[in-house]
Amino acid sequence: MIGEPGRPPPARRPVPAARRLPRAVAGVVGILLSTSALSSPAEVSLKATVDRTEVAQGEVVTLEVRLESPEPPTRLDLPATSDFQVEAQEQSQEHAFTLGGGGGVLFREAYVVTARLRPLRAGALAIPSVRAVVRGREYITQPIVVKVGAAGTGPRAAPPPGAGGPAPGPQAGSRAYRGWEKDLVLEVELDRKEAYLGEQVTASFWLLSPLELLQCEGVTTPRYDGFWQEELETPRTRFPLEIRNVNGIPTRTYLVQRVALFPTRAGELTVDSMELSRITLRVGRPSPLGAFDDAVTLSRKSAPVLVKVRPLPPDAPPGYEPGNVGTLKLDVSIAPSQVQVGEPFTVRVQVSGNGNVRTLSPPRVSPLPGTRTFPPVTRDATERRNNRLFGTRIIETVVVPEQPGELVLPRSGWPYFDPQVGRYQLAPTPELRVNVIPAGAATGPGTAPGTNVLTAGLRPIRSGAILSRRGPPAWQEPWFLALLVLPPLAFFSAAAADRLRQKAQGARALRGGARTARRRLRLARRRFSHGDATAAVAEVEQALSAYASDRLGHVAAGLTRDSLAEELLRAGAHPPAVRALFGALDLIDAARYGAGDLHGEEVLTAAERALDALEEADWQAVEGGK
Repeated sequence: MIGEPGRPPPARRPVPAARRLPRAVAGVVGILLSTSALSSPAEVSLKATVDRTEVAQGEVVTLEVRLESPEPPTRLDLPATSDFQVEAQEQSQEHAFTLGGGGGVLFREAYVVTARLRPLRAGALAIPSVRAVVRGREYITQPIVVKVGAAGTGPRAAPPPGAGGPAPGPQAGSRAYRGWEKDLVLEVELDRKEAYLGEQVTASFWLLSPLELLQCEGVTTPRYDGFWQEELETPRTRFPLEIRNVNGIPTRTYLVQRVALFPTRAGELTVDSMELSRITLRVGRPSPLGAFDDAVTLSRKSAPVLVKVRPLPPDAPPGYEPGNVGTLKLDVSIAPSQVQVGEPFTVRVQVSGNGNVRTLSPPRVSPLPGTRTFPPVTRDATERRNNRLFGTRIIETVVVPEQPGELVLPRSGWPYFDPQVGRYQLAPTPELRVNVIPAGAATGPGTAPGTNVLTAGLRPIRSGAILSRRGPPAWQEPWFLALLVLPPLAFFSAAAADRLRQKAQGARALRGGARTARRRLRLARRRFSHGDATAAVAEVEQALSAYASDRLGHVAAGLTRDSLAEELLRAGAHPPAVRALFGALDLIDAARYGAGDLHGEEVLTAAERALDALEEADWQAVEGGK
């Protein structure tokens, strides 16, 4: 909503959907082609918007106040209200870009204040008007009403835009596309709401969205107070997509994070909220000219979830250690089974299965009489199977016997708690024996007692050899300096050659982009001549889109017109060329939607004129030849 000096703006009557698109296309064409409108923009513009107008208690509403003004305001105050708590507030300054008449470029300063507001009660709460003072004049916005429901509520029934119905229109006091925002939900899914102490609970955080997810940033993970946390899956760039039926509506579902939680205390524990501060969604159907897709950025926060943690039964067997919880398997072995006095052997204890292996306490080797036992070495390994955490803990203990005889590790049992069956289990350990023979004793037939079996492989030490240097040291030789200089020289030569090759590839790509675009325009001209106007217009649009992407070195998906213009200017284009490109794109839109009596020759002429103007620029070849 735009503020006027001294009073709130009047409410506007909604425009029917059938008339909005022709008006929007005609308005864009008129703005770009009218130099008088560009040369005299409105001096001051004050807007206040929220990311959504229906929330539940515990969720956060993001208020954005945007003031566009030729000079800084003398006063810009956020409203004071007792219905909301301000959790965070940020201020920033932007540069608004506009193409002006006569080849000029107009810049305006934008002062943005963003506040995160948490409602303190349920009901229809009003965010009061925002006031700004510029050059002694006061500008006021209208109040914004936010409907706050009980925690965990919020209907999700509106169909998404592009899924069988028209996109909802703008509402007073908020941005466009408000109708579907109540369907955008961040929720946590637990594989179980009740668990034993130390038993795994898998928590999956899902984003339910009626629109396509482009980007997700600003993730604030929960604290997981009372849990031992192990990460199972966290997508970094591409989020796995599932289609779910939510209240009879097919809904896109994106996995944000999946973790394994092991309760460390009994009672009711809370899986705290996760917050996503920047969720970028594609609005409407994708455009063939992908660089100009519309996108909207929102934020969401999940509701806390309770987990009931049951204590372990009190009848724990003797020797049970806290943390030995899971469906586990024990294996104990000795290698080798026969050694001489003074030679080591290793006792290996391995516990594996489903559970938190890092908290397990496997059985230890008790000191044996007549031996030296060294501190054990522990190794852990984990893996993920079907959203469960599996692992192995290995403890190896080295034992050195000091006298001959037979060493016996007696049978025993290792107690642990299996949550699958709900009771304690006893894993038996077998009886293990090691035969210790005297040092130097025969280990095989044909060897006399006391004979060192390694003597036959030894050679006498030579003591009469004379060690002397032949010739001067290596660093005094002429070839030594060449050996030091050649590697860096070869490296810099290879780097310079690679740089020249990249520049040559970039230059060839820049020349090839123009040839490809003009070839597409010739193909579009033939299709116009054959009466296929729809395919011809799409071909012209693809020619301009591919040319702009080649010049920027990347596909500018999701960029607005202003952002695209700034990048083109930064890459070397001049303002008349950018204005010619946008004029051609507007003619393409007008031809596609039937606004006016446009002919194919008019569209082709505008596109060729835009290419000619863009080719006059001093383009910078992008690295890699793109």
